[in-house]
Amino acid sequence: MLIQTREYHPIATLPGAQPVKFEVSPFHLHVSIGQPYTEMAVKLGQLRFEETTMTFNKIPVVNVCGGSGSDLFWQIALKPEDAADLQTLIAEILEAAKSL
Repeated sequence: MLIQTREYHPIATLPGAQPVKFEVSPFHLHVSIGQPYTEMAVKLGQLRFEETTMTFNKIPVVNVCGGSGSDLFWQIALKPEDAADLQTLIAEILEAAKSL
């Protein structure tokens, strides 16, 4: 399928918070946050994954960042394994799109 959805819990979310939904297509990543309802999108060419650490304990995270230039910028901090899963999904979608 050329559109796939995954849900992840970002780092530092409140207990009981709904997961963030990531919908991947061959051209865009759409992100839906349920509390309050917010939807963001980015072209895959403008999507960045930045490895960093959080807090004084140096917890490893990967910031998924969207937007560039004058576009609205956003970032969501994910666990490294969730970010790796999202990157794998994007690669699979792009590979499947080549066969069309």
